Amino acid sequence: YDQRGTGGAEPSLECPDRDEEAVKAFQSAEPPPTDRLAISEASLVCQARLAAAGIDFDDYDAAANAADLDDLRAALGYDRWTILGISYGSRLALESMRSFPDGLESVILDSVYDVTDGGLAVTIASGERAIALVDAQYPTFDDSLNAARELYNTAPWVGEVDIGDGKGPRQFTITGDDIVGGVFSALYDRSVIPAIPGIVQSLANGDDSIIPAMLQ
Repeated sequence: YDQRGTGGAEPSLECPDRDEEAVKAFQSAEPPPTDRLAISEASLVCQARLAAAGIDFDDYDAAANAADLDDLRAALGYDRWTILGISYGSRLALESMRSFPDGLESVILDSVYDVTDGGLAVTIASGERAIALVDAQYPTFDDSLNAARELYNTAPWVGEVDIGDGKGPRQFTITGDDIVGGVFSALYDRSVIPAIPGIVQSLANGDDSIIPAMLQ
């Protein structure tokens, strides 16, 4: 099941120019608001290009995705099924419960992304909550993360890394804010979480050997 606009679904809503701006954010020491503005502007350019190609963005919301999911259920021959929703999938599951309850046997929700909320503020709050949970188990974690952030914001790491996008090694400039972003991404992987406090402590102590792997 490739959600509308993603994966192998056609038409594709991929925005390579926006993705390139996201890579550029790790190639300079600009502060996050500057990087975010550049990515937003690239997204608007992509949006205009897709709209000019005839894309109706009203066809790409949670309601449309839930309708597709129910059509998939029917096409597979199930009268009712159980769905598992994680992160955005939980929002999709909630929309399915609201719009297509007759096709549901049961629903499992994990890492709920409320249908009434969203945006950058929610992402920030989620990151702060996750960091607080790690800090509760490793009481020096938050202090180490702040120390690493200050250290690399003052003296960013600079080096060449091949991130596997087919463009070969490129030079990157990693700030403390970038490291915090990398830690936030790593918190999505349960198998990695136990190693994160030690990694952050090493970064705070000036050991930057992990940074190329974080970039990749």
